[in-house]
Amino acid sequence: MRARSLISILLVLSCTAAAQDTRPADTAGERPPIRFGDPVGAYAEPFFPDADHDPALPTPGELLGQEHGSRLAHHAEILTAFRTWAELSDRMTLHSMGVTHEGRELVYAVVTSPTNHARLDAIRGDLAQLFDPRELTDEDSRHILEHTPAVAWMAYSIHGDELSGSDASLAVAHHLVADRSAETIELLERLVIVIDPCMNPDGRQRILGMVEQSAGYTTNLDHASMQRGRWPYGRGNHYLFDMNRDWIAGTQPETRARWRAVLDFHPQLFVDAHEMGGLDTYLFYPQARPINVDLRADHVALQSLFAADIARAFDRHGWGYYTREWADGWAPFYSDAWASLIGAVGMLYEQARTAGFPLMRESGEVLNYREAVHHQAEASLACLRTLAERRAEILGSYLTWKRTHVDPEGPGARLALVVRPHGNVDRSDALLAALVEQDVEVLRVDEPFELAGAANPRGESPESLTVPAGSYVVPMLQPQAPIVSAFLAFDPRMPTEDLLRERESLERKNESKIYDLTSWSLPLAFDVDAWWGELPASFSVSRVVAPPERVGAVTTPADPDAAVYAWVV
Repeated sequence: MRARSLISILLVLSCTAAAQDTRPADTAGERPPIRFGDPVGAYAEPFFPDADHDPALPTPGELLGQEHGSRLAHHAEILTAFRTWAELSDRMTLHSMGVTHEGRELVYAVVTSPTNHARLDAIRGDLAQLFDPRELTDEDSRHILEHTPAVAWMAYSIHGDELSGSDASLAVAHHLVADRSAETIELLERLVIVIDPCMNPDGRQRILGMVEQSAGYTTNLDHASMQRGRWPYGRGNHYLFDMNRDWIAGTQPETRARWRAVLDFHPQLFVDAHEMGGLDTYLFYPQARPINVDLRADHVALQSLFAADIARAFDRHGWGYYTREWADGWAPFYSDAWASLIGAVGMLYEQARTAGFPLMRESGEVLNYREAVHHQAEASLACLRTLAERRAEILGSYLTWKRTHVDPEGPGARLALVVRPHGNVDRSDALLAALVEQDVEVLRVDEPFELAGAANPRGESPESLTVPAGSYVVPMLQPQAPIVSAFLAFDPRMPTEDLLRERESLERKNESKIYDLTSWSLPLAFDVDAWWGELPASFSVSRVVAPPERVGAVTTPADPDAAVYAWVV
């Protein structure tokens, strides 16, 4: 016992001495403030060594007062940086798309050449025609494929405590607005780049408060230390809601704001930058099996094109990475999955999480936060280069897929989901609002008709089903057919080979290969009177152009003295 006590005392003295040795020197008897983030000069590699940046456009480091990526940027600092560049550069405009529960502004920046900015409305109109090609002539389609830029939507850090993505957005944005090289000038002629720099400001600010309040003068390299945050961390938004599971139903204001903004651009690439466990390296798509049946046939092949260029970029630096091991393509409610269903190539990145401070890997190597930010920025630029080089090919694939959705002679063209009136109108209205806000075409039945081959979630299948006036029809014959099929199917079925692979993994290793849920259905979630079936050749309907008012919307009574009632479960 005496020897053990002596060892304990020596360990305490050793740790104390180490802590004293690493503290900054006092200035005039006063201890300087704690430095957040990496030690000075810990990772000095330039992010874009070959760039010719215009000195008139301040760097992120100049705006943050510390080498960019060496500490966490607050949401207000991110907004300030983007506003500064938008004011100084003719390559960027900044747009507000909504506010969070806590009132923080959600913005996106449009970065492209001045020439493209001048005709941005026309570009968006051209892409809208590719998205819905029902009125598109062959001549117009050839012109669009030859002359219209592709759109990349770059989305960073939907999980607030996956921090490096938002800091990387600053590096990417500055490079695109400031670099005078021929490569970047050509890139901006070929692309319209939309940067969503901070998808979850409320969660980001929560975790920033935790890690800054827990910081000390001595850096803690332990990946599991409480200095890297504690429950509820910053993954969710104000209500701790995981917004990367919200794209199917849009229960949060951040999601609904993004639905509208993304659908205004109809992107061909959607980057979704995340983080994972700190002892890992870097993951990017293509996805593992199972792949959702509503994604297009060349989905994984297109992801592989982008992945190959990311791999080449990482190989030049000697950085570790992997792909396909656990990020499958089955569930349709993630950011990249939703974007893939509307026509983009969804690309997910997962960087090892440091929480803004250096972290020691199991190998003994130290990963600095700035290097993690560099990884994210490098992957972003690699994907933009791929899209620019393959612009016509990817636009052509986009159009080909979209044409299959609106082909009246195609398989299943007369299939539709029908929602009949039932006791709880609020549930139907909430479902319809979620669909209409995603540009899903919804029709209101004006006169009764008979639905052939009808079936409901309980397996009931009458010979004929009367659809009364006031019912709603969601047809498969529309540009958003993949969303309709993926979100509204009653019973998604995984391919048999994937089920066998899953069973083998469970029985041999007690491990699941499935990342998330294996089934979902909005009609079941809202418990509406829903039926799938075949529409008649003709019937009387009208288009629902505005969503019903959402259940739970906050309204102010006209009479401020009027009593207000509510109920709570």
